[in-house]
Order: sequence, then structure tokens, then C-alpha cells
Amino acid sequence: MDWHVDVELYDPPQWEVIFTVSNDGDSRTEWMDAASSSVESARTTEASALIVRAGGDRHRVLPSTHGSRVIVKALYTPSARVKTAEFAEALDSAPWRR
Repeated sequence: MDWHVDVELYDPPQWEVIFTVSNDGDSRTEWMDAASSSVESARTTEASALIVRAGGDRHRVLPSTHGSRVIVKALYTPSARVKTAEFAEALDSAPWRR
């Protein structure tokens, strides 16, 4: 997945949790610190989690040259939120809607 910023589906923006179920490959997650423009990198391990705020730092996942990575992604909103126009667009483009 190339460099991107997660779409804000709610106002205020949601938190996104990416839980790594398994990873026997060499893929890495990179993110760009907005304040310093430095690029950080990590290889997610089994039973680890990354938490990002939608609309936050740019990030990407570098593809594996071997093995595979299995994740579960969930969104968290701590209180009642207003859905953005992007919410409907994301729902309309969901794989199960095709």
C-alpha cells in the first residue's frame, strides 16, 4: 500500500487499530513524522497493534518479498460522531458491495 493518510470517516476523526494476527514475511510499515518529516519504520510482529488517527501522519506498508501478513483492522470512536461524506463513499466502494 503506497503512502496515504487514512480518510476521516467521522467528525471528529476516528482512531484506527491494525492488529497483526501473523507475520512470517518481511513487510514493514513506514510513517512520516509530520513535525520533522523523518521516516520511521517497523516490522509488525504477531499479536502487535498499531494505532493511528485518521487524517494524521502519512504512512505505508511495504510489500513482502516472501511470506505473508494477516491483519484485522478496526475503527474506534469514543463518543457519538457525525459521519462525513467520505463515510458514504467508503461504504459504497466496499468489496461486499461490488
